[in-house]
Amino acid sequence: MYTTDGLKFTANLSLLFPQVPINERAVLAVDAGFEAAEFWWPFSSARPSDEEVSAFISSIKSSGINLTGLNFAAGNMPEGDRGLISDPTKVDDFRSSCDVLLHIAKETGVRLFNLLYGNTIQGLSADTQEKVARENIRFAQEKVAKAIGATILIEQCNPRENARYRLAAPEDAVKVVTELNAETPETLGLLADVYHYAESGNDPIALINNHFSIIKHVQIADSPGRNEPGTGNVDFAGVFAALIKNDYRGYIGLEYRPKGDTLEGLNWLA
Repeated sequence: MYTTDGLKFTANLSLLFPQVPINERAVLAVDAGFEAAEFWWPFSSARPSDEEVSAFISSIKSSGINLTGLNFAAGNMPEGDRGLISDPTKVDDFRSSCDVLLHIAKETGVRLFNLLYGNTIQGLSADTQEKVARENIRFAQEKVAKAIGATILIEQCNPRENARYRLAAPEDAVKVVTELNAETPETLGLLADVYHYAESGNDPIALINNHFSIIKHVQIADSPGRNEPGTGNVDFAGVFAALIKNDYRGYIGLEYRPKGDTLEGLNWLA
């Protein structure tokens, strides 16, 4: 189990161990010493086949790893998609994916779900997109969060990586979480992504301290590069100190792209 000073880490297996297919990575993570893992949406479609879903669940159960986090379907991420919820033409796809997510949750016990907010769509008003997004979030709150006692995470994504993402600043994500939690308390939480904070020119330490009351998950990668800590300019000693000072009890997701071999890249944890 990877821990340091009481902090505990979960391997993001959508990025780590990229040399093998997605359903073979949990075993490698366990062999490497991890007890916990998280994933982005692990399928190529918002409507995966029953066989695909069963194979993913089987890979988690047979490895013995603890599935700590999962993304809602987010579209074609390699092509630049960053979520379905703001697109009125994708409502059916998103809501179908909620059924899949709920099934995986019941089978594996995962209770943290990251919901990407979607890109700006040219020719569609911001008000229309926001209305659709919030309707989809409310659907997910009822269908998933309240049904099984789960938390839905909202995050900012930096404009350098995706200039079209609708929550470009940390305060944008804070606003969504705060406003919707006022309507349906405690079903949403802020995902504090240290990489996105740093890439957008913000101080991750200050943001953690300022918004800790609504932070329900943390993910890390160094900046620039989105590689393992120690390869960029982020003050991870300060980040970890801020989490310890605030008594953070959750996992920290290792959501970075290894510069080389995943195992060699874990040396920073020492």
